[in-house]
Amino acid sequence: MTRRDWLAKNPAPQPGGPLIERAEQLEAEGKTGEAAILRNQAKNAPAKCPIHPELFLNRHRNRIEDLFVCERGPHFLHWTSVGGRPQLVMLPKLELPDIDGPMVL
Repeated sequence: MTRRDWLAKNPAPQPGGPLIERAEQLEAEGKTGEAAILRNQAKNAPAKCPIHPELFLNRHRNRIEDLFVCERGPHFLHWTSVGGRPQLVMLPKLELPDIDGPMVL
C-alpha cells in the first residue's frame, strides 16, 4: 500500500480556517443561518494546533494531502499512522516520506 492509498482510506482532518472565512463572507451577504452552521463546523474541526489550541491548522500548499502548518508557526504537523492509528504528528524538521512510496504502518 502506498502512502496515497493509505490517505484515501484515512482522510486528513479538515482545517477550520477556510470555514471561518466562508462564514464571514456569508454573514456579509446576510446569510446568518448558513454562517452559523459553518462556524459550528469550524469550532468542531479536528485540525487544531496542539501547541496553540485556539488556532486552526492550515494545509501546507506544497503538500496539501497530509501536511499542516500552524498559523502562528513555524511548526508543521504530518497526518500519518502511529501504532496503526491515524493522527497528526509534530515534525522536528521538514522531511516527508514520498507520497507514492510505501506506507509504513
